[in-house]
Amino acid sequence: MKSWFTSTNQEEKELAAFSDKPLSFASVQVPYEFMTEGGCLDSPSESSSLSCLQSFRTWLSRQPDEEDTRFLCELVDQLLESVKDEKSRFIQFDAPLSLIITASRYNRSTDSPSCRIRQLYIAQCDIRDLPAPLREDFPTPKLISEVGKGDLYGSSIWLGLQHTYTPLHRDPNPNLFYQLVGSKVVRIMEPEKGLTVFRDVHERLGTRGNSRFRGPEMMDGPERDGLHRAVWDDPDPSASIWQGILGPGDALFIPKGWWHSFKSVGQAAELNASANWWFR
Repeated sequence: MKSWFTSTNQEEKELAAFSDKPLSFASVQVPYEFMTEGGCLDSPSESSSLSCLQSFRTWLSRQPDEEDTRFLCELVDQLLESVKDEKSRFIQFDAPLSLIITASRYNRSTDSPSCRIRQLYIAQCDIRDLPAPLREDFPTPKLISEVGKGDLYGSSIWLGLQHTYTPLHRDPNPNLFYQLVGSKVVRIMEPEKGLTVFRDVHERLGTRGNSRFRGPEMMDGPERDGLHRAVWDDPDPSASIWQGILGPGDALFIPKGWWHSFKSVGQAAELNASANWWFR
């Protein structure tokens, strides 16, 4: 937390920022998601993704003419074309860590909060794929080596510009989730209750969903909207949903097969970061 980020000045409501260490690894390729306008189910009135990207692109063009800046300009141009196509609200791509670092810097510099970049998310980035100096900032929690088989199955970082969101799903392994920057709210259901909710949504849609795959079907369209309504907007009382809010330094254990959905809470475009470890 201290190595990657600066602290947030709550009194002046400044946005959290990246520290110098991630800047040293700005060229590292990571997996991104970008949810365009209409994808934020909680704040549909914010400025369009197209206008925000255009403002970001203009700001980039005014920065010092360096190779990384030129590359980011080309990347944002490609995102603009994807948004204009309107084929999907959900865009997945690989890009350097510098994209979110620069977008965060742009967000803190702009005088118009409505033009800030939102819903840009480094999602499920395998910690093992990071360069050693970054990977070492995410040591496997001692707890994992002392329970079950003591076997780490996988680990990820989740780093985004709010709003960020993960629909209802379940994991094939126990999960230890740790909040680093910002806050997230989670809703959890036991295995049988969650399965009933998930199946009911798909029966109404006439589809079959994959509860363990973070793909376009889960992240965009009728399945995403149906799951959001069933978990967040109008949940069935019989689903017995538990809710918790995680702030920096909070950790949550999610047992194998328990259903859960996460979303960030707080100021739009603010940095939000988490890490998790799946184990056996």
